[in-house]
Amino acid sequence: MQRAQGVVHFETALDFFEALSPSTGVSASYYPYPRVYRGHGDAEVPLAPSAFRKEKWEEWLRHFCVDSSRKTAWESRLYKDQVWCEFQLLNCFFAAADREGLHLPDDSQTLRAEIEEWTVYLNNLCIGEPPSPETSNLVSWPPRILLSLMALAQHSSLPTRLLDWTWSPYVAAYFATKNALRAAPEKRPQNLCVWGLDAGMFEVMESVLPGRQAVVLVTAPRAQNSNLRAQQGLFLLHRPLAGEAVAEAAFRCKPLEERFDNELYQLAKLVLPVTEAPELLRLLAAHGVHGASMFPGFDGVVAAIGERYDAAKGWPQAILGDSLGGQSSWSRAGLPS
Repeated sequence: MQRAQGVVHFETALDFFEALSPSTGVSASYYPYPRVYRGHGDAEVPLAPSAFRKEKWEEWLRHFCVDSSRKTAWESRLYKDQVWCEFQLLNCFFAAADREGLHLPDDSQTLRAEIEEWTVYLNNLCIGEPPSPETSNLVSWPPRILLSLMALAQHSSLPTRLLDWTWSPYVAAYFATKNALRAAPEKRPQNLCVWGLDAGMFEVMESVLPGRQAVVLVTAPRAQNSNLRAQQGLFLLHRPLAGEAVAEAAFRCKPLEERFDNELYQLAKLVLPVTEAPELLRLLAAHGVHGASMFPGFDGVVAAIGERYDAAKGWPQAILGDSLGGQSSWSRAGLPS
């Protein structure tokens, strides 16, 4: 095990797994302060929400741009473009789900009026007469009443400015392992990681500087979201820093690890070679953390069966597949790529 300024490197899956323990591992030293965790299949990927990633802009958000000349220009998008596209995508999600009669969290006439007000405001901002800087609402996007809807969209794989976290370090490790094992051979990362930080500090800072935090902890109803409940999920909302919410300025957003005092929030990163991923998958499954427990239902059961193959085969067979059509068991289990 090697330490370096909030980053701890491990050589074996067993040492990494033991370090995750809330009672005896690395996080035990932070007790009684609550911790939240996030897993990455590639330790080099920054802590940025999907709506702020170039590949998601290209895949989803840019198609909602008003100005066609900026549709493919990630680097030149303005902050008003960013908010417009996020809102339009979320509004499409709401409208389509509502047409199908699906339950939507916090749905009410108040929420629908809020959507209408943002529609008018953003139409004026991006198409018609823009409001004065003094009346700009961009800094308040997204409003609190839309957060539960946004959380559901995020868990349904749409890009938002919410970043998934969990109260469980083992759940975070599961998703780090899962994503590492799904990587294509030519894109195979060297290390996976689990991030952890002090969740209690968000409440402290909000009481000191209400409404002025660049990152906000958000919870969402679990009653109608079985995956969120099983994964002990919550979210961190990225709000713009001073100077980032200028409508006509090119938008650049720093990742979470650069947005606040890492020492104050006790941000830590546990790193493990991806070659240890199959063994870590086995250890997690032995403690009840697997596809069936993370995704309640038949799809989760099938995923758990695939994970047994991956854990047994080791690296790199878990990635490269075998004689069954050259597919890994992740693909055979029907998991999306």
